[in-house]
Amino acid sequence: MLCVTIPTSSPLAWLIVFVAFAGFFALASSDGTTDSAVISLLTSNQSEVVVGFYWVGECSMSDGSSIDKNGMVVRVGGKTSNRVILFKEGNAVKIGLSDIQNSDEGEITCQPKNKPESKPFHLAVLSNVPPTVNDLPSVVNVVKGSPARVCARVTFYGPVSGYLVSVKDGIPVTSIWKHLSGSNMVCFTIRNPSPAKLQGRYKVKVLVKNVYDVTSDTAVTFRFLPATTAVATTTVATTKNDSTSSRTHQDPTSRTVKTPNPVTASLPGTLSADRSEER
Repeated sequence: MLCVTIPTSSPLAWLIVFVAFAGFFALASSDGTTDSAVISLLTSNQSEVVVGFYWVGECSMSDGSSIDKNGMVVRVGGKTSNRVILFKEGNAVKIGLSDIQNSDEGEITCQPKNKPESKPFHLAVLSNVPPTVNDLPSVVNVVKGSPARVCARVTFYGPVSGYLVSVKDGIPVTSIWKHLSGSNMVCFTIRNPSPAKLQGRYKVKVLVKNVYDVTSDTAVTFRFLPATTAVATTTVATTKNDSTSSRTHQDPTSRTVKTPNPVTASLPGTLSADRSEER
């Protein structure tokens, strides 16, 4: 046994002893982990969801290590739910919560097997919130022979069905189905348009399940523009006095028709559409 004599009159000596004992006890009580322990995370880009729709989050580890969905516990408002669906994606686990209810509002956590529970993610549940349709241009120019394209901004948290309908008779011209979350551009493309087919004014109509049926306040008119033409220039070689010369002239029988891209209204945001089909 090693005995050490400590001069009680030396403050420095007592400081050294204190530091040594503190280090010994910290090492004895340590389980090998560090202060920056790996934690589980729950993230989502949907902080608000409408009643009856779907929420998606992701459970992962702060150090990027892989976790399994087996044994994972997801709590919604402090309770487990049979409406939770888990599926593996890379090192993380995707979490789906279907058929959102008012009681789902509050904190959602995930806890992988043998891992700490994540910090709560706060979900706000919206009810009785109809969609809105904005930024529909009043006029869209269409070049003859080119498709017609019109876009509007639809704000709603959940899937919607959008239609472009005639103001006069309300017959859908083209339709699109797109999952919208937040403010998104919904675009319609009409192939092989004609003035007779697209005469009059049109509005954007949005259907949400069997709950909402909303039509834009403004209407769009399609204005058809003629295709531009350009005279082709040709080079013709002629022979005169055994010498060859070349001359350039305009050939009135040869004309090149240039069709520019269709002109659409410039709208804010990103124009995107999952699928567009003509009716």
